[in-house]
Amino acid sequence: RGFPKDYPSVEVISDYVVCARRVWLKWRHGFLLNRDGFFKLAQKLMYCRSLLGHLERMCGDLEVLLSDVFISDELGICGAPDLVIWDGNAYYLLLIHPEPLISMKHRAMANLYTLLFLKCRKHEARTIILSLNEVRKILLNEDYARMLVRLGRKIIKSSTPPPKTQNRIICSECPYRSTCFREVEPIEKWDEYLVVVLDEFPISREKCGVCPFITSCRSFWLRHGYPFCLVGQKTLVVE
Repeated sequence: RGFPKDYPSVEVISDYVVCARRVWLKWRHGFLLNRDGFFKLAQKLMYCRSLLGHLERMCGDLEVLLSDVFISDELGICGAPDLVIWDGNAYYLLLIHPEPLISMKHRAMANLYTLLFLKCRKHEARTIILSLNEVRKILLNEDYARMLVRLGRKIIKSSTPPPKTQNRIICSECPYRSTCFREVEPIEKWDEYLVVVLDEFPISREKCGVCPFITSCRSFWLRHGYPFCLVGQKTLVVE
């Protein structure tokens, strides 16, 4: 679709919520499809064509557009939602998801497309995900979308790949599986990768920079609901 080479697409950035390592691999090796991925793509094209024809026949007052490629210099990303609809008062972005359940990745894509459209067209849009079993409207969480953009762009600029995911189901279905195994993994802990490679601290550089638990803080925070510095206990240091 004429995506610029210097800007990652929404498709690439949204993989962060599935596997950060896939973001790095997809940026370097391009889009790869296995048999399941090819089937889903063909199914998506079929649903998109069917929906487009239905909207043109049944909703004559709507202007249904095949999406242009949106490029934002401010965000540093690009993308093209499946369909854009204008009803005379508001824009609607449609994302086709031909599966029973709406995944975290598609919710991430919806937020990213909404923010991208806002920055490119200077107009808010209502983003809707269409799956086999439901239709869901996604409200823009701008902080979440900007976080995905920031982390995704840092990952693709890094020469060090992120650690492998521990989810075997994700790995077994990934088209980059063989490529992933060939890549060196110098850092195995995600907390350490965020701090050392991406320069992302749990609270701030000033507060976390001298903490001896910096490379395990996020895991502790996720399990207990608070970071090490808010435990309220003194740490015994044995020299």
